[in-house]
Amino acid sequence: MSERLARQPAHVLLQTVDEGAVLLDTRAEVYFALNTVGARICMLLRDHDTLEELCGALADDYPDVPSDTLRQDVRELLDDLEAHGLLEPRLEVTGPASNLARGDDATAP
Repeated sequence: MSERLARQPAHVLLQTVDEGAVLLDTRAEVYFALNTVGARICMLLRDHDTLEELCGALADDYPDVPSDTLRQDVRELLDDLEAHGLLEPRLEVTGPASNLARGDDATAP
């Protein structure tokens, strides 16, 4: 099973700037500056649930970076953001609701 990534909570805002992006925690009133690569990782995080998916998409942008280096750098950034409260674990959906989330018909025999 692939590692599910943390997500950006609703109280954390991402604002892109010329040099990358800024994450702002509106509850703690703390901000975190990101370079262009960090900003790209945060943007990709919105559409990718696993580290493998995110790194695969990022590899398309940076084909000259070895996959092990890319994975390690992404993991480091995500761990740092999570440690600062700028990411939180995704909720795992189990049972009948998880089938509906995938588009399965729960009433089908």
